[in-house]
Amino acid sequence: MKKLILFMALITFAATSCQNEGKPTPLAIDNALTAAEIEAGILSPEVMWKMGRVGSSSLSPDGTQVAYTVTYYNMAENRGVTSIYVQPIEGGEPRQLTDNAGNDVSPQWAADSRSIFFLSNRSGSMQIWNVTTADAMLRQVSNIEGDIEAFGIAPTGEKVYYIQPVHVKDILSKDVYEDMDKSKARIYDDLMARHWSYWDEGDYRHIFVADFDATAGISNPIDIIGSEAAWDTPLAPYFDAAEIAWNNAGTALAYTCKPLTGTEYAVSTDSDVYVYDLESGKTRNICKGYFVGEEPVEDPRLRIMPAMGGYDKYPVWSPNDSQ
Repeated sequence: MKKLILFMALITFAATSCQNEGKPTPLAIDNALTAAEIEAGILSPEVMWKMGRVGSSSLSPDGTQVAYTVTYYNMAENRGVTSIYVQPIEGGEPRQLTDNAGNDVSPQWAADSRSIFFLSNRSGSMQIWNVTTADAMLRQVSNIEGDIEAFGIAPTGEKVYYIQPVHVKDILSKDVYEDMDKSKARIYDDLMARHWSYWDEGDYRHIFVADFDATAGISNPIDIIGSEAAWDTPLAPYFDAAEIAWNNAGTALAYTCKPLTGTEYAVSTDSDVYVYDLESGKTRNICKGYFVGEEPVEDPRLRIMPAMGGYDKYPVWSPNDSQ
């Protein structure tokens, strides 16, 4: 599932629903079929727009409940809203845990299966929130500058990774020339200028690892990709959070990366899986067998995957974290 694609689509809806202060306006949803629609029995476009779109899902650690998102649309307002629902595995009626005051996406269960962490723009920017499953009590957890595009809490509950865009290069003319703030031009002297449906404007998704507390929030973030890295992790153009995975001990983070720039980046499909070790702060390429930042001499002892020249993606740890 392309989780971040769904997330970026929801950002678009959120942008259209914002008030002047940036907080989204609650959206009324009425998806009941009219008497005429029921009598006609036709699957018309209007009927289809009343249907909910199921998005991402997450199974509770105790295996008794599933949380998932549903997006509904208001045709008159020309926008939609996404909320989180929970339902017992053995069946029964689903319960809506979050209201329609913002877009609530990417549910992730707390270790005790009593609450769910998720991303929401209800505060005006995309932040990590928490909702209890028993009484649907909402609480904002993070409050950092800018939007969080994806996140993952370590199994220990003490660390979190999150994705944010980082401005690395001045490509927009208004960034290069301060007196041209209304200019919409872009300045390129190398590839890659455009990737499918979007322009490279000098901002790249980076992974941050930080201390995490369910009450105090996020602290001491580290950009593990590097503040000057002019490439995206997760990979463009999907920016899929499934390319990132904590190990079971919560001591290392695996992710997919293609650390290339310019024409070299544009013509290459050679992405690798990297592992960031929290204790040492070192990053290892486990496909080619070397530590990032050191002379890239391949060492078979550092390689736990066969060397391949194409896409190496979607890491999943073994139960004992050995591979």
